[in-house]
Amino acid sequence: MIPIRMHSFENRLVVFFVVMLAAVQITAFLVVGAANKAISTRELSSQIRIGERAFTQALEQNLQQLTYTSSVLASDADFRTTVNSRDPAIISLMLAKHGTQIDQNLVMLANLDKRIIADTLQAKRVDQPFPFPELIDMAQKYSRASAIVVIDSLPYHLVVMPVPAQRPIAWIAKGYRLDDTLAWQIQSLTALEVTFLTERNDQDWSISASSLPQSESNALPPRITDLLRAQPADTALTLGEQDYQTHSKLLTKPGEQRVLAVWQKSLKIAFGPFRELQQTLLDLAIASILASLFGSIVLSRNIVSPINKLAAAARRTREGDYSVNTEIRQQDEIGDLATSFDYMREVITAREQKILRMAYHDTLTGLPNRALFNDRLDLAIKGAERDRAPATILMMDIDRFKYVNDKLGHPIGDRVLHAVGERLQGLLRKSDTIARLGGDEFAVILPKGGVEHACEVAKKILAAL
Repeated sequence: MIPIRMHSFENRLVVFFVVMLAAVQITAFLVVGAANKAISTRELSSQIRIGERAFTQALEQNLQQLTYTSSVLASDADFRTTVNSRDPAIISLMLAKHGTQIDQNLVMLANLDKRIIADTLQAKRVDQPFPFPELIDMAQKYSRASAIVVIDSLPYHLVVMPVPAQRPIAWIAKGYRLDDTLAWQIQSLTALEVTFLTERNDQDWSISASSLPQSESNALPPRITDLLRAQPADTALTLGEQDYQTHSKLLTKPGEQRVLAVWQKSLKIAFGPFRELQQTLLDLAIASILASLFGSIVLSRNIVSPINKLAAAARRTREGDYSVNTEIRQQDEIGDLATSFDYMREVITAREQKILRMAYHDTLTGLPNRALFNDRLDLAIKGAERDRAPATILMMDIDRFKYVNDKLGHPIGDRVLHAVGERLQGLLRKSDTIARLGGDEFAVILPKGGVEHACEVAKKILAAL
């Protein structure tokens, strides 16, 4: 065995760099590992919340479609004539044809005594009491009522409207199932697994729809107590051989047969990039320490400096600053690691921005949607209360817009809406908000200025349009 001469500068230099490199690598491994785990956990929670908002927005869009098609059918003279005939067979045939044309699963018609005249799902329910009379009462008061309900042990999103709107002769109820199609639609938008569970009359629960594999979805009903107890917080569940971060929410009103929506993300998938990065860091640390035995001062500096930059970038990313760049361009293992880290950060940022934009902006005009409008309205109200100054809201729609759609087609109508949005944006200050609430309905928030300023803005809008 050849003795190591510690008084030799070369040996002391090698030992010094081995110890220093080992300390730096261990520190970087722990810091980057902790930072990425915290980032992954926070990102996972954020994804679940965004997924819940996307689901709520999907329900709202479907509700608008239900309301529109119901109002169209209720205003149809032939349909009212058919309703007055009180012939269940003819009414059911017309409702079934209408429901098929608009891709809706359920259409029911009830008389003024709240008894079913026609039902496209179960003809045997004809002449029976309407199962949700409170919705008719609400529709009678507000011209429309909607809720998540359970029919034949399956969840439906149901809307009830009068036929016609002014002097009702009947009540129309239309709905669609919360089925696998909806679950997979939300899954494709948010990368979250979605499941709908329905409570049976015997207090048992069953799966109504799910994007999970069957073996894992079947394991959810026995864990229903854990899900209900955890609300509204997230919880970790093991289904089969997979661990999931899970968030659930009851969709039905208190006292009704319950429907539970469950959003889940596999921890293996969520923490996969973190584990790969952690393993890469570990491999890099071992390789660097071994290489330092034959290294020099230059080699040590080339290794330590990039790792410190990477650790600093990870810390800033952990604090929520996704704009940070590692600024490492080496053609080696550390450079590959930095590139992978930057790529992961960019992918996370792009996906989050895309989901947030879908959740808060109108896809046609690019304007804020109803959800973002409500958020900014809350801020405007709080600011007005704080400053004791007025804030103004302008509501507008486009006259004869339905005529444009009917005569020129929906593509022209879409171009009209897009042009209106562009013109309105050019008239307002940066502090103002213009939003499309739906259809041809727009709203403007003027957080500063009183009625006179609002009148001036209204005149500008009229002149621009």
